[in-house]
Amino acid sequence: MKLVRLYADNTNEFNNTFNADFTLKPNSQIALLNGNFQKADKELIINSQNDTLSYSIGTYTKTTDALTHQTINKNNFNNFIEEIEEVLNKSLSVSDGDVTGLTWDVRYNDKGLPNKIRIDTDYGINTDPFGAMSKNDVIDVGNNIYQKSDGSSEGTPNAAIFYPTDNLQVAFDGNDGSGFFRFTLNELSAAGAGCFIALSTLNGDEMGGTYTFNTSKVKFGIYAENTATNYKTITINDGLETSTLAVENATANDNDNDVLCIESNLGKIRLVVYNDSNPDGVVLKEEEYTGVEELYPIVAFYDETDVSIRRLRFTPHPLGSSTLKVEDKELKLKLNKSVAIVDVREGTPQPPTQTLNNRGDKTPMIFNFPNKEFAEFLGFTSDTIDVSPDDVFRLKSNNSVYLFDTSESYIIELMNLKVMSYDGLLQQRKNILQVVQNGRDSTQPDFIYQTNTPIFLDLDNAFPIQLRNIECRIVNSDYQNVDIQGEANLSILFKDKSEN
Repeated sequence: MKLVRLYADNTNEFNNTFNADFTLKPNSQIALLNGNFQKADKELIINSQNDTLSYSIGTYTKTTDALTHQTINKNNFNNFIEEIEEVLNKSLSVSDGDVTGLTWDVRYNDKGLPNKIRIDTDYGINTDPFGAMSKNDVIDVGNNIYQKSDGSSEGTPNAAIFYPTDNLQVAFDGNDGSGFFRFTLNELSAAGAGCFIALSTLNGDEMGGTYTFNTSKVKFGIYAENTATNYKTITINDGLETSTLAVENATANDNDNDVLCIESNLGKIRLVVYNDSNPDGVVLKEEEYTGVEELYPIVAFYDETDVSIRRLRFTPHPLGSSTLKVEDKELKLKLNKSVAIVDVREGTPQPPTQTLNNRGDKTPMIFNFPNKEFAEFLGFTSDTIDVSPDDVFRLKSNNSVYLFDTSESYIIELMNLKVMSYDGLLQQRKNILQVVQNGRDSTQPDFIYQTNTPIFLDLDNAFPIQLRNIECRIVNSDYQNVDIQGEANLSILFKDKSEN
């Protein structure tokens, strides 16, 4: 009996030459004793040829910003999935009603879908949240017009409507998707302290009844003091500033009054005022928001006399967060959905609205991966997915995503020696030395095989063979090459047929 160790490096193909005479007698037999190898990581190289995704939702067609050029493998795969979600969300704009309020959600190994990719969209429906928000000295005086209810403290910022408690998820997430928080000035006096709209990392309760427009309370905001002053803004990077834009129109109940709007748009938070002279808006400030804290909506009033707002609108983040969920059904019902979806415009200003094709008509929707290789790396079988007609994307990878081969068994195939073996799959003779079951967890990269009772097969040699080299390979059950990294070993036994 002879033992031969075969060796390969970073390949599934073994081609070993022996510098010694190695004679096999007629009708010899061969068997596999053991073997081991390390499955190589599957990789996807991101470069200028495959670094963008594209999609269409109704008339909105968009190509994302470029993904980072790098090699994707098991070490950075999760970060890659997060980056896909980021570029998709940054591609959304409030300028198109079909995608206003939309969020992309990309997940791997999600609950109930082990080792699969999900690419979904959801909408935060445009509503008036007044009824569901907490009120401190603010009332509805009729026709959804809101103002301070007590004039005994004029000029003091002690009245607000704000994010209530963790019972209702309406936190405005500027880092995910597109959306807005806005109101129309219903009336603003020629002198006085006015009102503001803002996003804060504090909810109203945490502000303790004092809603001052300053950087300790507000992260993004627009302050309309009175009709004789310019708008003031707050952003995280630039703090409190006075803009070059003056309040244009704030006459009681006038349809052409200014609209103050905070928007999540193309990956940025924008502070925009829409007015009669600038119906499509003037961007007062904008900056990227990459914070991880929730941003809570707040509207605060300094004065009661001749100060009020109307047409309060909000597109909440539709997917919730790890800490905030929609739990209180009663609060949920207080969202004024009578103004949802179709938002009839008043006057000249054209602030963003949400159409969603009236939510009843289905929308043409197509998603495109850069190429088929990219799609297959993520478990999808096609690089273009047409889900039309629909209102949302619900894409689930066809195949589980493993970053190395996960076959349960492998074939050791001889390339320059013939054995008496056959394959029922191919319905023909094949030189199969052994079909070996993976002795480890198939989802792990290492493979090992060991037998205590080798199975000897007859070599098809009627005459002696002077063997100088042995060629064989490791393939999966479909005869596809297995990617191997590092050292691979096979131990083969030869014996005469007469030997026990």
